[in-house]
Amino acid sequence: MSTADKCDHCGICKENCPIFEEIRKEVSSPRSQLQYAKNNIMTAIALNCVFCNACVLSCPYGIDIPKEVRRLREHMVTNGMETKAGRAMIENIRKNGTPYPQD
Repeated sequence: MSTADKCDHCGICKENCPIFEEIRKEVSSPRSQLQYAKNNIMTAIALNCVFCNACVLSCPYGIDIPKEVRRLREHMVTNGMETKAGRAMIENIRKNGTPYPQD
């Protein structure tokens, strides 16, 4: 059983999540993000996580939800679901060694 499988859907993880505080929809909550990641559901909503770790600190099981979201995002990029901004950043790194465009 992975750590992510310990989730009992209590929702405590969303108490301090800045994204959930702003959007106020369950689809943006850390527990939903974890379910997307566990089930490899490639959705743009997975791009909302800012990896602040507030959910990890709140979780009674210490589940590293951002780690699971990162894994899902990697899967999304591998399958061509990266954002335009993400592609531009990667191109800048390859060309200039920095994520910022050179003027």
